[in-house]
Amino acid sequence: MLHREDLDQLVRIFKETRPDSSVSLEDDEAKYPSFDELRAQKGADVKHLRIINSEVGIRLQLPANPTSGSLAKPLLATMDVTDEADLTFYRAQEFLESKMRPSQYWIGTVLPVASLLIMALSATTLYHHRNDPIMHGWLFALSFVNALAFASLIAKSAFKASTSYLVTLKRQHEDNSFFKRNKDSLIVGTIFFFLGIGATLLVQYLK
Repeated sequence: MLHREDLDQLVRIFKETRPDSSVSLEDDEAKYPSFDELRAQKGADVKHLRIINSEVGIRLQLPANPTSGSLAKPLLATMDVTDEADLTFYRAQEFLESKMRPSQYWIGTVLPVASLLIMALSATTLYHHRNDPIMHGWLFALSFVNALAFASLIAKSAFKASTSYLVTLKRQHEDNSFFKRNKDSLIVGTIFFFLGIGATLLVQYLK
């Protein structure tokens, strides 16, 4: 997620190794003296914006918004083989990685692993205790956990297919929608809620 404040910070990073250098802002149609001028002419949505410091030898291609898939990823590259360009590249890369949406990590990495573990534990427990009378009371609960884990895998695939990188010339406080401002917190909270239900049911059974 990149807002106007983040874009300003990227420009500062591009100029850190050479403060007297200039950074150009351009798209497929023109160059712009500032983000304010770009927003005045094109609006807040970013369309193939390029941030370039030719003197340092670094460039960043920002995707159109909205979009999806791998084409949505910002493209950061050096234009020269110099220490200045390499240092700027790694600083900018670190900054971009710090702006990754938390839900990307939890839904793309943690959720699939947790779901598979829950499905494996539930299926194993159901199989080994299939003839145990005590198991009959837990059959519905473990079946629910197993179904929930399976549904989370499907939801993860659907989420990944519709994901885009948010790049906007708006400042964070200009996003008036509560859900938009807190989307990642709500998503991560929901994931923990359902994983907590599954873990609680398994722990209670294994006691």
